[in-house]
Amino acid sequence: MPEIKDLHLKAMEFAEKALELKRLGKREEARKLFEMAFENEKKAAEIVKADVTKEPTRSVLLRSAATLALDCEQYREAERLISIALSGNPPNEIANELRDLHEQVNFERHLDLQGMQLAPDQLQLSLAGPAVGLGIAKNDDVLEKLSALNKMIIRGAEFRSRVPYRESGQPLSQIRKEYSMYISATNAHSFALSLRLGIHKEEIARDFATYITTVINDVMEYVDLINNDNYAELSNKITDEAYFNNIVGLAKKLAPNGKDIKQVGLSVLRAGKRKSVSFTKTSREIKQEFKKEKISEEVKRITIRGKLNLADATKKETNTIGLIDDKKKEWEIYVPIGMMNDIVKPLWDEKVVVEALWKDKGWQLEDIGREEEE
Repeated sequence: MPEIKDLHLKAMEFAEKALELKRLGKREEARKLFEMAFENEKKAAEIVKADVTKEPTRSVLLRSAATLALDCEQYREAERLISIALSGNPPNEIANELRDLHEQVNFERHLDLQGMQLAPDQLQLSLAGPAVGLGIAKNDDVLEKLSALNKMIIRGAEFRSRVPYRESGQPLSQIRKEYSMYISATNAHSFALSLRLGIHKEEIARDFATYITTVINDVMEYVDLINNDNYAELSNKITDEAYFNNIVGLAKKLAPNGKDIKQVGLSVLRAGKRKSVSFTKTSREIKQEFKKEKISEEVKRITIRGKLNLADATKKETNTIGLIDDKKKEWEIYVPIGMMNDIVKPLWDEKVVVEALWKDKGWQLEDIGREEEE
């Protein structure tokens, strides 16, 4: 019918312009165009919805209208249109797409009830190496990289928000709320996860999405500087010693191990342009550098292999770890600020390799990691 065709073409024209504005970060302008697209597509679908013999036109129009309703955050309308489409006799392929769309509507409704909305930036974490297949990777490798990246984003947000460094405990509730991470399906061409941060709707009014974009930019820049051994520039950007030590320590956990994982990639698609960072420096190659003093080669160093049986942060100025080495000798080692909570404590009760230097009549931690299995 000519009327249906005209309405559909108008809807697609508005939707195409809306998507372009959305890619450019112009969310409010995009929303208005999505609403105009939805109204036109809904009118087209309403004309044919009662005639279940008009397939696949009927279900295609209803699916399209429901998708546009979701873009407009009209969740009840999206549900209604999906239900009408499924109540007829849509082709199997379209019926499955409608069911998938219904699951997405439920997810978006859940976010809405929590007062959340996903940030427009989609950060992709990819792994490459002998232990990575098409869409599959070792569980421990994936979880370690995800945890390190999440902590880097949280710490970066705390630093940019001028929150004093916390040596222990959880982030402030406001930070946890604003930086909740959501993970979407993998990319089958490698092993890749798409990550998006949730924005509380109270923050959208003050353009909090831009703030999240800045934090993601910071983290990608930190990784790039560390990958290129540019610690001097990194220390200019992270002026707090605790945050500096923490970010470098977390970067070691995010970095490839050089054996199973050869490369860790970070990329973000923003305003139609992709920004990428390839992390090829291995965790062994990244050395902690302390910006407040340069350590000469004459300083006494030691490597200890043993079991971490104590990680004590109760003394604010003298955080310590306790180790028992392979010869049953006990060691007490001081931990610099910024390393205890995120770097050291997760290794408690494990076999570790510790590099320490002698300072002020005691051993101070320089580097720590899991002992590789023989």
